[in-house]
Amino acid sequence: MEGFNDILDIYTDESASKSQRFRSICAISGLSNNLEKLKEELKNKINLYGLSELKFVEVKTHQPKVKCAKDFISVAVGYASRREIRIDVIIWDLQDSRNLIQGRDDKENLERMYFHLLRNIVERWKRFNCRFYPDEHSEYNYKKIVDYLNRTKYPRDEPYILKLFREKRLQFNFIEVKEQKSEEQVLIQLADLFVGIACFSRENADNFKSYKKKKEREAQDLLFPDILDKTDETEDIGKTFKNRFELIKLIKKECEECKIKISLNTCDFLKTFNPSQPINFWHYEPQGEYDKAPTRKE
Repeated sequence: MEGFNDILDIYTDESASKSQRFRSICAISGLSNNLEKLKEELKNKINLYGLSELKFVEVKTHQPKVKCAKDFISVAVGYASRREIRIDVIIWDLQDSRNLIQGRDDKENLERMYFHLLRNIVERWKRFNCRFYPDEHSEYNYKKIVDYLNRTKYPRDEPYILKLFREKRLQFNFIEVKEQKSEEQVLIQLADLFVGIACFSRENADNFKSYKKKKEREAQDLLFPDILDKTDETEDIGKTFKNRFELIKLIKKECEECKIKISLNTCDFLKTFNPSQPINFWHYEPQGEYDKAPTRKE
């Protein structure tokens, strides 16, 4: 099968929204030659703005960091549009029916989300030999995740469908898992940027909607300067929020120009309806009553 001998590299980082309600993981994946070229371009951007590292939490009002974040987005979307990389983000809500349970084990829950995300990435690429490079977090058992993935086969078994011929199934083969220091690995920084934006976008959907309306009113005021809503003068979302909202809008704009379908207007946060898109904001929803987060063992 196509891609069996090619090695897929996957770099990941995770984040939580400020309120801790939303958690998220981002994975940057691709073949090593394309990822090496991407690394060099991103390193050049870091050097251009005189930074040692780009972290979403520090993208506030400092213009070199804001500009570097915008350049990271433009470069990454370009690579994704040429199908040289994928950017996959899985986001889950700790207040939905799956997670709002007593004794929830957040550590194991995140490890399960890693499994869902990595499994889907491998299946999208159809490349089954993989190297996994997560951001350095000693509290997570990445080896356990990989061991579980290595017992996974493709295509998925469908027990309720009777098939005339039994098709050959390929086994996942994660040959390496090695934690990375974000300050040394620019692809982890790219994952950090997208995962931070995803969580911020989801938590601040209402604020983003208000921001869009304010920008629309400002545009109207330029056309009709005599018609001015004086209450607008007291509105202040804050420079950090404005800069981050502009990053959200930039992702949408760049994707639109490259024919990558990302929704922003439907829910006022970044969302992908077709997960085959090379940039995929996947908002995980409970699959049924049986789908519950793991709980701590007494």
